[in-house]
Amino acid sequence: MSKIGLYWHTVRYLKPIQVWYRLWFKFYKPSLPAIPIQQLRSASSIWRACQRNPSMLSATTFNFLNEERILSFPEGWEDSDASALWQYNVHYFDDLVADKAESRITVHRDLMQRWVADNVDANGIGWQPYPCSLRIVNWIKWALLGNELDGEMIESLGTQAGFLDKRLEYHLQANHLWANGKALVFAGAFFSGPESARWLEKGLRLLLKQLDVQILEDGGHFERSPMYHSIILEDILDLVQLDKIYPELLDSLLVSKCSEKAGNMQQWLAAMSFPNEGVSFFNDSVDGIAAKLSSLNAYASDLGSKTKAPQDGLCRVFKDSGYVRLENGAAIVIADVGRIGPDYQPGHGHADTLSFEMCLFAHKFIVNSGIDRYGESGERLRQRGTAAHSTVEINNANSSKVWGGFRVARRARPFDFSQSLSDGTLSVSCSHDGYVRLKGKPIHSRTWELQEHAFLVEDRIEGGYSAATGRYHLHPDVSVSEVSNTSCRLLHQGIEVLLEVQGGNISIVKSSYHPEFGLSIENNCVVIEFSESTCISNFTWKEQ
Repeated sequence: MSKIGLYWHTVRYLKPIQVWYRLWFKFYKPSLPAIPIQQLRSASSIWRACQRNPSMLSATTFNFLNEERILSFPEGWEDSDASALWQYNVHYFDDLVADKAESRITVHRDLMQRWVADNVDANGIGWQPYPCSLRIVNWIKWALLGNELDGEMIESLGTQAGFLDKRLEYHLQANHLWANGKALVFAGAFFSGPESARWLEKGLRLLLKQLDVQILEDGGHFERSPMYHSIILEDILDLVQLDKIYPELLDSLLVSKCSEKAGNMQQWLAAMSFPNEGVSFFNDSVDGIAAKLSSLNAYASDLGSKTKAPQDGLCRVFKDSGYVRLENGAAIVIADVGRIGPDYQPGHGHADTLSFEMCLFAHKFIVNSGIDRYGESGERLRQRGTAAHSTVEINNANSSKVWGGFRVARRARPFDFSQSLSDGTLSVSCSHDGYVRLKGKPIHSRTWELQEHAFLVEDRIEGGYSAATGRYHLHPDVSVSEVSNTSCRLLHQGIEVLLEVQGGNISIVKSSYHPEFGLSIENNCVVIEFSESTCISNFTWKEQ
Protein backbone atom coordinates (compact mmCIF):
# COMPACT_ATOMS: atom_id res chain seq x y z
CA MET A 1 0.00 0.00 0.00
CA SER A 2 1.33 3.44 -0.91
CA LYS A 3 1.88 6.04 1.80
CA ILE A 4 -1.03 8.06 0.41
CA GLY A 5 -3.29 5.01 0.57
CA LEU A 6 -2.06 4.20 4.07
CA TYR A 7 -2.96 7.66 5.33
CA TRP A 8 -6.25 7.75 3.46
CA HIS A 9 -7.48 4.43 4.86
CA THR A 10 -6.51 5.64 8.33
CA VAL A 11 -7.84 9.19 8.28
CA ARG A 12 -11.11 8.53 6.47
CA TYR A 13 -12.61 6.90 9.56
CA LEU A 14 -11.89 9.83 11.87
CA LYS A 15 -14.61 12.07 13.23
CA PRO A 16 -14.41 15.73 12.15
CA ILE A 17 -13.86 16.72 15.78
CA GLN A 18 -10.74 14.53 15.87
CA VAL A 19 -9.24 16.21 12.82
CA TRP A 20 -10.00 19.69 14.14
CA TYR A 21 -8.72 19.01 17.64
CA ARG A 22 -5.55 17.36 16.36
CA LEU A 23 -4.67 20.64 14.64
CA TRP A 24 -5.81 22.66 17.65
CA PHE A 25 -3.83 20.47 20.04
CA LYS A 26 -0.70 20.82 17.90
CA PHE A 27 -0.73 24.61 17.55
CA TYR A 28 -2.51 25.84 20.68
CA LYS A 29 -0.04 25.87 23.58
CA PRO A 30 -1.68 27.37 26.67
CA SER A 31 0.37 28.54 29.61
CA LEU A 32 -0.24 27.24 33.11
CA PRO A 33 -3.31 29.06 34.45
CA ALA A 34 -3.38 31.04 37.66
CA ILE A 35 -6.26 29.35 39.49
CA PRO A 36 -7.47 31.15 42.64
CA ILE A 37 -7.06 29.05 45.78
CA GLN A 38 -10.33 27.24 46.40
CA GLN A 39 -11.76 25.69 49.53
CA LEU A 40 -11.71 21.92 49.93
CA ARG A 41 -15.11 20.30 50.08
CA SER A 42 -15.88 18.32 53.22
CA ALA A 43 -15.81 14.55 52.63
CA SER A 44 -18.29 12.26 54.36
CA SER A 45 -16.00 9.22 54.54
CA ILE A 46 -12.48 7.90 53.92
CA TRP A 47 -11.47 6.59 50.50
CA ARG A 48 -11.36 2.80 50.08
CA ALA A 49 -8.79 1.78 47.50
CA CYS A 50 -8.92 -1.10 45.03
CA GLN A 51 -6.06 -3.60 45.37
CA ARG A 52 -2.93 -2.52 43.47
CA ASN A 53 0.67 -3.72 43.67
CA PRO A 54 3.21 -1.12 44.88
CA SER A 55 5.53 0.42 42.29
CA MET A 56 7.60 2.75 44.50
CA LEU A 57 10.29 0.67 46.18
CA SER A 58 12.12 3.57 47.85
CA ALA A 59 12.32 7.35 47.61
CA THR A 60 14.13 7.09 44.27
CA THR A 61 13.55 3.48 43.13
CA PHE A 62 10.57 2.57 40.98
CA ASN A 63 9.37 -0.58 39.24
CA PHE A 64 7.11 -0.02 36.26
CA LEU A 65 6.45 -2.45 33.42
CA ASN A 66 8.73 -5.04 35.09
CA GLU A 67 11.66 -2.65 34.83
CA GLU A 68 13.31 -1.31 37.98
CA ARG A 69 15.15 1.99 37.77
CA ILE A 70 16.80 4.35 40.24
CA LEU A 71 16.07 7.96 39.38
CA SER A 72 17.76 11.16 40.43
CA PHE A 73 15.58 14.25 40.38
CA PRO A 74 14.81 16.60 38.75
CA GLU A 75 16.24 14.76 35.71
CA GLY A 76 14.31 11.61 36.65
CA TRP A 77 10.97 13.10 35.69
CA GLU A 78 12.01 12.78 32.05
CA ASP A 79 14.55 9.98 31.99
CA SER A 80 15.61 9.71 28.35
CA ASP A 81 16.98 6.21 28.92
CA ALA A 82 13.50 4.90 29.76
CA SER A 83 10.63 4.24 27.36
CA ALA A 84 7.93 6.88 26.96
CA LEU A 85 5.43 4.64 28.76
CA TRP A 86 7.84 4.15 31.68
CA GLN A 87 8.26 7.92 31.90
CA TYR A 88 4.47 8.33 31.85
CA ASN A 89 4.17 5.96 34.81
CA VAL A 90 6.51 8.10 36.91
CA HIS A 91 3.94 10.91 36.61
CA TYR A 92 0.85 8.78 37.33
CA PHE A 93 1.53 8.47 41.10
CA ASP A 94 -0.36 5.16 41.21
CA ASP A 95 1.63 4.12 44.28
CA LEU A 96 -0.24 6.69 46.39
CA VAL A 97 -3.19 4.28 46.56
CA ALA A 98 -1.32 0.97 46.21
CA ASP A 99 -1.24 -1.75 48.85
CA LYS A 100 0.24 -0.68 52.21
CA ALA A 101 0.46 2.93 51.02
CA GLU A 102 0.11 4.05 54.64
CA SER A 103 3.67 2.79 55.29
CA ARG A 104 5.01 5.11 52.56
CA ILE A 105 3.26 8.37 53.48
CA THR A 106 6.50 10.25 54.10
CA VAL A 107 8.13 9.29 50.77
CA HIS A 108 4.84 9.94 49.00
CA ARG A 109 4.61 13.44 50.44
CA ASP A 110 8.25 14.16 49.57
CA LEU A 111 7.70 12.95 45.99
CA MET A 112 4.58 15.09 45.55
CA GLN A 113 6.38 18.17 46.87
CA ARG A 114 9.29 17.45 44.57
CA TRP A 115 6.93 17.13 41.58
CA VAL A 116 5.45 20.56 42.36
CA ALA A 117 8.91 22.13 42.64
CA ASP A 118 10.42 20.47 39.56
CA ASN A 119 7.57 20.45 37.03
CA VAL A 120 7.08 24.12 36.29
CA ASP A 121 7.28 23.81 32.50
CA ALA A 122 3.91 23.17 30.81
CA ASN A 123 5.71 21.36 27.98
CA GLY A 124 6.98 18.55 30.21
CA ILE A 125 5.76 14.96 30.02
CA GLY A 126 3.92 15.32 33.31
CA TRP A 127 1.65 17.98 31.84
CA GLN A 128 0.44 15.83 28.96
CA PRO A 129 -3.29 15.26 29.43
CA TYR A 130 -3.30 11.54 30.17
CA PRO A 131 -0.65 11.43 32.93
CA CYS A 132 -2.05 14.71 34.25
CA SER A 133 -5.52 13.13 34.47
CA LEU A 134 -4.32 10.05 36.35
CA ARG A 135 -2.16 12.11 38.72
CA ILE A 136 -5.00 14.47 39.63
CA VAL A 137 -7.20 11.54 40.59
CA ASN A 138 -4.45 9.79 42.56
CA TRP A 139 -3.51 12.93 44.51
CA ILE A 140 -7.14 13.47 45.43
CA LYS A 141 -7.56 9.84 46.47
CA TRP A 142 -4.44 10.20 48.66
CA ALA A 143 -6.00 13.21 50.37
CA LEU A 144 -9.31 11.37 50.80
CA LEU A 145 -7.41 8.55 52.51
CA GLY A 146 -6.88 11.02 55.35
CA ASN A 147 -3.54 12.52 54.29
CA GLU A 148 -3.05 16.27 54.43
CA LEU A 149 -2.06 18.25 51.36
CA ASP A 150 0.06 21.32 52.03
CA GLY A 151 -0.72 24.69 50.47
CA GLU A 152 1.60 24.25 47.49
CA MET A 153 0.13 20.83 46.68
CA ILE A 154 -3.40 22.23 46.82
CA GLU A 155 -2.42 25.14 44.60
CA SER A 156 -0.72 22.74 42.18
CA LEU A 157 -3.80 20.50 42.03
CA GLY A 158 -5.90 23.48 41.04
CA THR A 159 -3.37 24.48 38.38
CA GLN A 160 -3.26 20.93 37.03
CA ALA A 161 -7.05 20.74 36.77
CA GLY A 162 -7.24 24.19 35.15
CA PHE A 163 -4.58 23.25 32.61
CA LEU A 164 -6.23 19.90 31.85
CA ASP A 165 -9.50 21.73 31.23
CA LYS A 166 -7.77 23.40 28.26
CA ARG A 167 -6.18 20.19 26.92
CA LEU A 168 -8.95 17.59 26.70
CA GLU A 169 -8.05 14.86 24.22
CA TYR A 170 -10.97 15.08 21.82
CA HIS A 171 -8.58 14.13 19.03
CA LEU A 172 -7.87 10.75 20.66
CA GLN A 173 -11.31 10.08 22.18
CA ALA A 174 -11.79 6.63 23.82
CA ASN A 175 -10.06 5.86 27.14
CA HIS A 176 -7.98 9.06 27.05
CA LEU A 177 -11.01 11.34 26.84
CA TRP A 178 -12.70 9.26 29.52
CA ALA A 179 -9.70 9.71 31.85
CA ASN A 180 -9.78 13.49 31.22
CA GLY A 181 -13.45 13.67 32.15
CA LYS A 182 -12.97 11.59 35.28
CA ALA A 183 -10.16 13.88 36.47
CA LEU A 184 -12.35 16.97 35.99
CA VAL A 185 -15.11 15.34 38.03
CA PHE A 186 -12.72 14.43 40.84
CA ALA A 187 -11.23 17.94 40.89
CA GLY A 188 -14.67 19.53 40.72
CA ALA A 189 -15.90 17.44 43.65
CA PHE A 190 -12.73 17.87 45.75
CA PHE A 191 -12.68 21.68 45.53
CA SER A 192 -15.50 24.07 46.36
CA GLY A 193 -15.50 27.23 44.27
CA PRO A 194 -16.56 28.75 40.94
CA GLU A 195 -13.75 27.14 38.92
CA SER A 196 -14.36 23.70 40.42
CA ALA A 197 -18.11 24.00 39.78
CA ARG A 198 -17.35 24.47 36.10
CA TRP A 199 -14.94 21.51 36.06
CA LEU A 200 -17.54 19.33 37.72
CA GLU A 201 -20.30 20.28 35.32
CA LYS A 202 -18.05 19.82 32.29
CA GLY A 203 -16.67 16.50 33.50
CA LEU A 204 -20.10 15.10 34.38
CA ARG A 205 -21.50 16.11 31.00
CA LEU A 206 -18.55 14.49 29.23
CA LEU A 207 -18.71 11.24 31.22
CA LEU A 208 -22.45 10.89 30.86
CA LYS A 209 -22.08 11.00 27.08
CA GLN A 210 -19.00 8.77 26.98
CA LEU A 211 -20.58 6.18 29.26
CA ASP A 212 -23.20 5.40 26.63
CA VAL A 213 -20.66 5.55 23.80
CA GLN A 214 -17.89 3.48 25.34
CA ILE A 215 -19.77 0.81 27.30
CA LEU A 216 -21.58 -1.46 24.87
CA GLU A 217 -24.91 -3.15 25.47
CA ASP A 218 -23.26 -6.51 26.14
CA GLY A 219 -21.12 -4.95 28.91
CA GLY A 220 -17.86 -4.73 26.97
CA HIS A 221 -15.75 -1.61 26.53
CA PHE A 222 -15.85 -0.46 22.92
CA GLU A 223 -12.07 -0.71 22.39
CA ARG A 224 -12.46 -4.52 22.68
CA SER A 225 -9.43 -4.82 24.96
CA PRO A 226 -10.02 -6.81 28.18
CA MET A 227 -7.18 -4.90 29.86
CA TYR A 228 -8.61 -1.46 29.09
CA HIS A 229 -12.05 -2.77 29.96
CA SER A 230 -10.70 -3.57 33.45
CA ILE A 231 -9.21 -0.08 33.78
CA ILE A 232 -12.48 1.61 32.82
CA LEU A 233 -14.43 -0.69 35.17
CA GLU A 234 -12.28 0.47 38.10
CA ASP A 235 -12.86 4.07 36.97
CA ILE A 236 -16.63 3.55 37.02
CA LEU A 237 -16.48 2.01 40.50
CA ASP A 238 -14.38 5.01 41.57
CA LEU A 239 -17.23 7.28 40.49
CA VAL A 240 -19.69 5.20 42.48
CA GLN A 241 -17.50 5.70 45.55
CA LEU A 242 -17.02 9.42 44.87
CA ASP A 243 -20.79 9.80 45.00
CA LYS A 244 -20.80 8.20 48.46
CA ILE A 245 -18.06 10.55 49.69
CA TYR A 246 -19.81 13.64 48.32
CA PRO A 247 -23.53 12.72 48.56
CA GLU A 248 -25.91 14.36 46.10
CA LEU A 249 -23.11 16.25 44.36
CA LEU A 250 -22.73 14.08 41.26
CA ASP A 251 -25.39 13.76 38.58
CA SER A 252 -27.87 11.11 39.79
CA LEU A 253 -28.36 9.78 36.25
CA LEU A 254 -24.61 9.27 35.83
CA VAL A 255 -24.32 7.49 39.17
CA SER A 256 -27.24 5.16 38.45
CA LYS A 257 -25.82 4.36 35.01
CA CYS A 258 -22.40 3.69 36.52
CA SER A 259 -23.90 1.24 39.01
CA GLU A 260 -25.85 -0.55 36.30
CA LYS A 261 -23.02 -0.72 33.79
CA ALA A 262 -20.49 -1.85 36.42
CA GLY A 263 -22.50 -5.04 36.95
CA ASN A 264 -22.63 -5.75 33.21
CA MET A 265 -18.91 -5.03 32.88
CA GLN A 266 -18.05 -7.44 35.70
CA GLN A 267 -20.11 -10.11 33.97
CA TRP A 268 -18.33 -9.47 30.65
CA LEU A 269 -14.88 -9.51 32.26
CA ALA A 270 -15.64 -12.81 34.00
CA ALA A 271 -16.44 -14.36 30.62
CA MET A 272 -13.27 -12.93 29.06
CA SER A 273 -11.04 -14.27 31.84
CA PHE A 274 -9.72 -17.74 32.59
CA PRO A 275 -9.93 -19.65 35.90
CA ASN A 276 -6.43 -18.52 36.93
CA GLU A 277 -7.79 -14.93 36.69
CA GLY A 278 -5.69 -13.97 33.69
CA VAL A 279 -7.50 -11.95 31.02
CA SER A 280 -7.57 -13.17 27.46
CA PHE A 281 -4.95 -11.49 25.26
CA PHE A 282 -6.94 -9.73 22.55
CA ASN A 283 -5.86 -6.34 21.25
CA ASP A 284 -3.56 -4.54 23.70
CA SER A 285 -4.25 -6.84 26.66
CA VAL A 286 -1.84 -8.38 29.13
CA ASP A 287 -1.75 -8.99 32.87
CA GLY A 288 -0.06 -6.77 35.44
CA ILE A 289 -1.48 -3.38 34.42
CA ALA A 290 -5.16 -3.38 35.36
CA ALA A 291 -6.66 -4.76 38.56
CA LYS A 292 -7.53 -8.45 38.51
CA LEU A 293 -11.12 -9.64 38.26
CA SER A 294 -11.13 -10.78 41.90
CA SER A 295 -9.83 -7.38 43.05
CA LEU A 296 -12.47 -5.53 41.04
CA ASN A 297 -15.22 -7.81 42.38
CA ALA A 298 -13.97 -7.24 45.94
CA TYR A 299 -13.86 -3.48 45.34
CA ALA A 300 -17.42 -3.48 43.99
CA SER A 301 -18.60 -5.55 46.94
CA ASP A 302 -16.90 -3.20 49.39
CA LEU A 303 -18.82 -0.30 47.83
CA GLY A 304 -22.10 -2.17 48.05
CA SER A 305 -22.35 -2.25 44.26
CA LYS A 306 -24.56 -5.03 42.94
CA THR A 307 -22.54 -7.73 41.20
CA LYS A 308 -24.36 -9.84 38.65
CA ALA A 309 -23.73 -13.56 38.79
CA PRO A 310 -21.63 -14.93 35.91
CA GLN A 311 -23.76 -15.96 32.98
CA ASP A 312 -24.54 -19.65 32.66
CA GLY A 313 -24.35 -21.55 29.41
CA LEU A 314 -21.85 -23.53 27.40
CA CYS A 315 -21.78 -20.85 24.69
CA ARG A 316 -21.88 -17.17 25.58
CA VAL A 317 -21.98 -14.70 22.71
CA PHE A 318 -21.14 -11.04 23.22
CA LYS A 319 -22.59 -9.68 20.01
CA ASP A 320 -21.75 -6.00 20.47
CA SER A 321 -18.08 -6.44 21.40
CA GLY A 322 -17.61 -9.44 19.09
CA TYR A 323 -16.42 -12.25 21.35
CA VAL A 324 -17.68 -15.72 22.11
CA ARG A 325 -16.85 -18.04 25.01
CA LEU A 326 -17.23 -21.81 24.65
CA GLU A 327 -16.99 -24.09 27.65
CA ASN A 328 -17.23 -27.88 27.58
CA GLY A 329 -15.76 -30.22 30.16
CA ALA A 330 -12.22 -29.13 31.07
CA ALA A 331 -11.85 -26.81 28.05
CA ILE A 332 -12.62 -23.11 27.64
CA VAL A 333 -12.24 -21.31 24.30
CA ILE A 334 -12.54 -17.54 23.86
CA ALA A 335 -12.68 -16.43 20.23
CA ASP A 336 -12.60 -13.06 18.47
CA VAL A 337 -15.42 -12.76 15.95
CA GLY A 338 -15.78 -8.97 16.00
CA ARG A 339 -14.23 -5.79 14.71
CA ILE A 340 -10.83 -4.75 16.03
CA GLY A 341 -12.29 -1.66 17.73
CA PRO A 342 -14.26 1.53 17.05
CA ASP A 343 -13.61 2.74 13.52
CA TYR A 344 -12.54 6.22 14.62
CA GLN A 345 -10.13 4.97 17.30
CA PRO A 346 -8.73 1.44 16.78
CA GLY A 347 -5.36 2.41 18.32
CA HIS A 348 -5.25 -0.63 20.62
CA GLY A 349 -6.47 -2.99 17.91
CA HIS A 350 -4.45 -5.91 16.59
CA ALA A 351 -4.70 -7.82 13.32
CA ASP A 352 -6.15 -10.73 15.31
CA THR A 353 -9.54 -11.37 13.67
CA LEU A 354 -10.76 -14.97 14.18
CA SER A 355 -7.96 -15.64 16.67
CA PHE A 356 -8.68 -17.49 19.89
CA GLU A 357 -7.24 -18.58 23.20
CA MET A 358 -7.86 -21.91 24.89
CA CYS A 359 -7.65 -22.97 28.51
CA LEU A 360 -7.44 -26.67 29.39
CA PHE A 361 -7.81 -27.98 32.93
CA ALA A 362 -7.70 -24.42 34.33
CA HIS A 363 -4.41 -23.53 32.58
CA LYS A 364 -3.82 -21.55 29.39
CA PHE A 365 -2.97 -23.86 26.49
CA ILE A 366 -3.28 -21.97 23.18
CA VAL A 367 -2.62 -18.24 23.41
CA ASN A 368 -2.19 -15.01 21.54
CA SER A 369 1.32 -13.63 22.01
CA GLY A 370 0.42 -10.55 24.11
CA ILE A 371 2.50 -7.37 24.17
CA ASP A 372 5.52 -6.15 26.11
CA ARG A 373 5.80 -2.55 24.84
CA TYR A 374 4.22 0.47 23.20
CA GLY A 375 5.94 2.90 20.84
CA GLU A 376 6.80 2.84 17.17
CA SER A 377 9.19 -0.08 16.89
CA GLY A 378 9.35 -3.04 14.56
CA GLU A 379 8.77 -5.36 17.51
CA ARG A 380 5.63 -3.46 18.51
CA LEU A 381 4.38 -3.82 14.94
CA ARG A 382 5.18 -7.55 14.94
CA GLN A 383 3.29 -8.09 18.17
CA ARG A 384 0.21 -6.41 16.67
CA GLY A 385 0.47 -8.46 13.48
CA THR A 386 -1.55 -11.52 12.47
CA ALA A 387 1.40 -13.91 12.78
CA ALA A 388 1.62 -13.19 16.52
CA HIS A 389 -1.91 -14.54 17.03
CA SER A 390 -3.57 -17.93 16.85
CA THR A 391 -5.30 -17.42 13.53
CA VAL A 392 -4.57 -17.63 9.77
CA GLU A 393 -2.26 -15.39 7.75
CA ILE A 394 -2.69 -15.20 3.97
CA ASN A 395 0.09 -14.22 1.57
CA ASN A 396 2.28 -13.11 4.51
CA ALA A 397 -0.04 -10.13 5.05
CA ASN A 398 -1.85 -8.85 8.12
CA SER A 399 -5.63 -9.25 8.18
CA SER A 400 -5.88 -5.58 9.21
CA LYS A 401 -3.29 -3.03 8.12
CA VAL A 402 -1.73 -2.12 11.46
CA TRP A 403 1.09 0.41 11.30
CA GLY A 404 2.94 2.86 13.50
CA GLY A 405 2.44 2.36 17.19
CA PHE A 406 -1.35 2.80 17.28
CA ARG A 407 -2.54 3.13 13.69
CA VAL A 408 -4.79 0.98 11.51
CA ALA A 409 -5.58 1.58 7.84
CA ARG A 410 -7.76 -1.04 6.15
CA ARG A 411 -9.33 -3.32 8.71
CA ALA A 412 -11.01 -6.73 8.65
CA ARG A 413 -14.79 -6.95 8.91
CA PRO A 414 -16.32 -10.16 10.27
CA PHE A 415 -19.54 -11.57 8.81
CA ASP A 416 -21.70 -14.72 8.66
CA PHE A 417 -21.45 -15.52 12.35
CA SER A 418 -23.40 -18.60 13.48
CA GLN A 419 -23.55 -20.90 16.49
CA SER A 420 -25.11 -24.26 17.30
CA LEU A 421 -25.24 -27.02 19.91
CA SER A 422 -25.81 -30.58 18.74
CA ASP A 423 -25.12 -33.89 20.50
CA GLY A 424 -22.76 -32.30 23.00
CA THR A 425 -20.77 -30.39 20.34
CA LEU A 426 -20.54 -26.62 20.55
CA SER A 427 -20.01 -25.07 17.13
CA VAL A 428 -19.25 -21.46 16.14
CA SER A 429 -18.45 -20.18 12.66
CA CYS A 430 -17.45 -16.80 11.27
CA SER A 431 -15.75 -15.25 8.22
CA HIS A 432 -13.89 -11.99 7.58
CA ASP A 433 -12.93 -9.89 4.58
CA GLY A 434 -9.56 -8.59 5.76
CA TYR A 435 -7.71 -10.13 2.81
CA VAL A 436 -10.02 -9.13 -0.05
CA ARG A 437 -7.62 -6.28 -0.80
CA LEU A 438 -5.11 -8.91 -1.97
CA LYS A 439 -4.91 -10.48 -5.41
CA GLY A 440 -7.57 -13.19 -5.68
CA LYS A 441 -9.69 -11.49 -2.99
CA PRO A 442 -9.46 -14.39 -0.51
CA ILE A 443 -12.00 -14.79 2.30
CA HIS A 444 -11.01 -16.58 5.52
CA SER A 445 -13.72 -18.59 7.28
CA ARG A 446 -13.21 -20.48 10.53
CA THR A 447 -15.28 -22.97 12.51
CA TRP A 448 -14.58 -24.01 16.09
CA GLU A 449 -16.15 -27.23 17.40
CA LEU A 450 -15.70 -28.04 21.08
CA GLN A 451 -16.56 -31.39 22.63
CA GLU A 452 -15.81 -32.71 26.10
CA HIS A 453 -12.51 -34.34 25.06
CA ALA A 454 -11.89 -32.86 21.61
CA PHE A 455 -11.50 -29.53 19.88
CA LEU A 456 -11.66 -29.07 16.11
CA VAL A 457 -10.69 -25.96 14.13
CA GLU A 458 -11.64 -25.86 10.47
CA ASP A 459 -10.20 -23.09 8.29
CA ARG A 460 -11.46 -22.46 4.78
CA ILE A 461 -10.14 -20.02 2.17
CA GLU A 462 -12.32 -18.97 -0.73
CA GLY A 463 -10.70 -17.08 -3.58
CA GLY A 464 -7.17 -16.98 -4.90
CA TYR A 465 -4.05 -16.97 -2.74
CA SER A 466 -0.42 -18.02 -2.98
CA ALA A 467 0.22 -19.04 0.65
CA ALA A 468 -1.82 -19.57 3.79
CA THR A 469 -0.37 -20.18 7.22
CA GLY A 470 -2.20 -21.13 10.38
CA ARG A 471 -0.59 -20.73 13.78
CA TYR A 472 -1.29 -22.04 17.26
CA HIS A 473 0.86 -20.21 19.76
CA LEU A 474 1.37 -22.48 22.76
CA HIS A 475 1.69 -21.36 26.35
CA PRO A 476 5.34 -21.62 27.50
CA ASP A 477 4.41 -24.50 29.81
CA VAL A 478 3.36 -26.65 26.83
CA SER A 479 6.03 -28.96 25.41
CA VAL A 480 5.98 -30.63 21.97
CA SER A 481 7.05 -34.15 20.92
CA GLU A 482 6.61 -36.75 18.16
CA VAL A 483 6.31 -34.18 15.38
CA SER A 484 5.43 -35.43 11.89
CA ASN A 485 4.13 -33.65 8.81
CA THR A 486 0.53 -33.99 9.97
CA SER A 487 0.59 -34.57 13.73
CA CYS A 488 2.33 -33.86 17.02
CA ARG A 489 1.87 -34.49 20.73
CA LEU A 490 1.55 -31.63 23.18
CA LEU A 491 2.20 -32.12 26.89
CA HIS A 492 0.21 -29.68 29.00
CA GLN A 493 0.11 -29.79 32.82
CA GLY A 494 0.61 -33.57 32.74
CA ILE A 495 -2.07 -34.00 30.06
CA GLU A 496 -1.17 -35.34 26.63
CA VAL A 497 -2.96 -33.64 23.74
CA LEU A 498 -2.79 -35.12 20.25
CA LEU A 499 -2.97 -32.66 17.34
CA GLU A 500 -3.78 -34.12 13.91
CA VAL A 501 -4.01 -31.97 10.78
CA GLN A 502 -5.72 -32.54 7.44
CA GLY A 503 -4.96 -30.24 4.52
CA GLY A 504 -1.71 -28.83 5.86
CA ASN A 505 1.84 -29.58 6.98
CA ILE A 506 3.06 -29.05 10.53
CA SER A 507 6.30 -27.51 11.76
CA ILE A 508 7.28 -26.25 15.20
CA VAL A 509 9.05 -22.91 15.53
CA LYS A 510 10.25 -20.89 18.48
CA SER A 511 8.32 -17.74 19.24
CA SER A 512 7.93 -15.31 22.15
CA TYR A 513 5.13 -14.84 24.66
CA HIS A 514 4.51 -11.53 26.41
CA PRO A 515 2.11 -11.92 29.36
CA GLU A 516 3.09 -8.55 30.86
CA PHE A 517 4.81 -5.36 29.75
CA GLY A 518 8.57 -5.84 29.88
CA LEU A 519 8.36 -9.65 29.75
CA SER A 520 9.39 -11.87 26.85
CA ILE A 521 9.27 -15.64 27.36
CA GLU A 522 10.25 -18.24 24.75
CA ASN A 523 7.44 -20.54 23.67
CA ASN A 524 6.59 -22.98 20.90
CA CYS A 525 4.33 -22.19 17.98
CA VAL A 526 2.66 -24.84 15.81
CA VAL A 527 2.86 -23.55 12.23
CA ILE A 528 0.64 -25.13 9.58
CA GLU A 529 1.28 -24.44 5.91
CA PHE A 530 -1.94 -25.07 4.01
CA SER A 531 -1.73 -27.66 1.25
CA GLU A 532 -5.44 -27.37 0.48
CA SER A 533 -7.98 -24.58 0.70
CA THR A 534 -9.58 -26.30 3.71
CA CYS A 535 -7.39 -27.20 6.65
CA ILE A 536 -8.70 -29.06 9.71
CA SER A 537 -6.89 -29.22 13.05
CA ASN A 538 -8.18 -31.76 15.56
CA PHE A 539 -7.04 -31.69 19.21
CA THR A 540 -7.95 -34.66 21.42
CA TRP A 541 -7.15 -35.51 25.04
CA LYS A 542 -8.20 -37.89 27.77
CA GLU A 543 -9.58 -37.15 31.21
CA GLN A 544 -6.98 -36.01 33.71
